Formats: sequence, structure tokens, C-alpha cells
Amino acid sequence: MSRPRLRGSRFATRRAHLACLALTCSGLAFGQPEVHPLDFVIGDFADERTVPVAVLTTVSIDGRRCSVQLDTGVSRAFILHDRQDGPATSSITVELGSLQSTHAVPDADKRRLAGCRPGKPVASLGNAFFDRRTVVLDFAARSLSIHDAATLQDNPQAQPFRYATWWGAEGGFILVRVSGTRHLPSEALLDTGSLRVDLGVLDSATWAAIADTQSPIAMPFSVPSWGRLIQCRKAAARWPLVVAQRPAAKPTLTYCPDLAFQPFEPILGVLGMRRFLDGAITIDFISHRWRAPVLIAALPGG
Repeated sequence: MSRPRLRGSRFATRRAHLACLALTCSGLAFGQPEVHPLDFVIGDFADERTVPVAVLTTVSIDGRRCSVQLDTGVSRAFILHDRQDGPATSSITVELGSLQSTHAVPDADKRRLAGCRPGKPVASLGNAFFDRRTVVLDFAARSLSIHDAATLQDNPQAQPFRYATWWGAEGGFILVRVSGTRHLPSEALLDTGSLRVDLGVLDSATWAAIADTQSPIAMPFSVPSWGRLIQCRKAAARWPLVVAQRPAAKPTLTYCPDLAFQPFEPILGVLGMRRFLDGAITIDFISHRWRAPVLIAALPGG
């Protein structure tokens, strides 16, 4: 799915990052998770102002610290933003703690990346970068934990997912179960790149079937995506859906007709991170299971 790339940012302290480099870079070798800080890009989305619109972490690209977006809507390990035309005659090395990958790029991109800096994302890390490990994105604590083992295979609160390798390239897409969809498909693509989206609808037929266009929140809006402004709509769903073990609720639907992403098979849409920003999501790529934040009921009088 195309990624919203909105301007404006607010970043957490770098002290946590320095502590991570000093203490945890060899963590996987000792069976402990590596922990890295998360940052948010702050911007506008629909009628919301100054809200988190993308989640970032800091990597090393050829030895230089650069910000990248964490995006499970991308199957490949690494995708440059604003990639230049031309043959990929150079290469870059991307490192996140002990994880490392090398990628062929045009000479112009290698020169451009030499000037990257934290705070301005230059690329996205996709599923193939992590897909032999377990990752925990704790949005509330602003931390990314990477485990070199399956952590959810025996967890009763975890849910299975299907790892779809539609185009035969590296990585895949995380398809999770959604209940209560009636006649519509019952899988959605789990997408950390859609931070403000609850459920993103991908086609007009699904939008017509499930969107309550007379709901009070219904409205058109536009969003920058991959260097262009695309037109979108949002509305409440007509009926509630169930995701993981969370209570049934009517999701807020988003539909952007001009998005380029079209899956290989029918799915309900894209499950974004909007409902999970109060906690952490865990993705176990080894056992193909995931866990959403558990909703805690308010105490009496709270």
C-alpha cells in the first residue's frame, strides 16, 4: 500500500538510542532481544491535526545514521523513497543493530543517501528484513524489540496469520483474520505503514457494501502519498467487526480510489495501526502468529 509521507515531525530523545547502541547490539547472540527507539512523524490526516502519521526507527546506511519507516505493507526488506531512475550499479549496506542487508541502488541514490539524517525518512524497512524473527512495536513506549526466536507459538492470546508471497519475491504480506465480515472477504493486510488508518478499503465494491456514507464522520480528504496528492474518503462501517480478541466495533473506513496497491487475491482491506497505538503489537514471523494490545476495562469510578 502506498505510504502517507506527511511533513512535520516530533522526535524522542536520542539518549535512548545511544544506550541501545552501547548495551544491546549483541543482544541476539545472548538470547536477549535487541531494543531500538521508535520515533513518530507528526502531521495531519483527514480532520485530525498534529497526530502521529508514520513510525520510524534509525538505521545505519553505509555507516551514516538515517531514519527509515517501519512498514509491514511492504514485502521486501528495503525500499528507497524517491528512488532515482537508472541502473543499480552501486550498493549500500543497511544495519539495524546486528541485522544487516545489502542492496543495489543507482549511483545517484547512493550519493543522496550520504547526506541523510535522522528525522527525515529516506526508505522503508519491510517484512523481509525481519521475517526470520519476532518483532515487537511498542507504540506507547516508543520502542522496537527484535527477538531471534519464536515468542508467540504457545501464547493463547496470539492469533495466526497467513504469510502471503503473492509475487514470489523476497518477504511476504501479513494477512490476519477479521470476523463478522458477512459476505465480504475475511482477511486484512496488517500494515504498520498505515498508522492513522483503522481499516483501509481497496475497491469500490467493498466500500459500497460496508461504508455508512451518511455517518457523522463521513468526509472527503486528501493525503500526500509517494510524492503526489491523492483523494480519499472516510466513513464509519455499517456493522461491527472483530479483530484478534478485541471487542467487536465499527471501524472507521478509509478509501483512496487512486492507490496503486492491488493485492493478488480478494481481501477485506488494510488493517492499519489506529486502534493499536495505545500499546504494542507483536509479529512472530517464525510461527506466523501475531498479538494485538489487550484492552483493559476501566476500573469502577475511573
